[in-house]
Amino acid sequence: MATHHLHQAAWQYGRDLTSPVAAIPHAPPQHPEAVGMWGWCELKYADGFTLVLDSGEWGDKYDRLEPKNLNENDLLSQLSEEDKEKLAALPEPEKLPFFPEAIRTRQKTASHAERSHRVATIFHLANCAFRCGRPLKFDPETEQIVGDDEANRLVNQPMRAPWRL
Repeated sequence: MATHHLHQAAWQYGRDLTSPVAAIPHAPPQHPEAVGMWGWCELKYADGFTLVLDSGEWGDKYDRLEPKNLNENDLLSQLSEEDKEKLAALPEPEKLPFFPEAIRTRQKTASHAERSHRVATIFHLANCAFRCGRPLKFDPETEQIVGDDEANRLVNQPMRAPWRL
């Protein structure tokens, strides 16, 4: 699974400019330097929204929550009439160009750096949870795992010279 698979979903559900606050892994013990087969990882956001990555490779199927693969029409049907009127009154969002057009016009792409970073964080956080073998809490503002020094070492790994941040 690669990050580009989640760009559309992250944007659709309004998760493209923030990160999960918790990761709950379901996987066998992992090698400390790499993730092998895994089952699923539940990623929870501050407002209660839950995203589940399910590999189907290992263990029991995910059954903790009822799956809801909601498309735009499903989401709109859940709004009250008042909310539908508010939504109709909003201007259409600016269409962001695809990469070649963005290069020509010097604009941000639809999947610009901040959005891509936040989507990649979903996978990085799941990876850290699998490698540590336990649930993790994450602070999207500081981009640090809360109260877990071992897991934080996976977030900011030492770089070989001459590379540095």
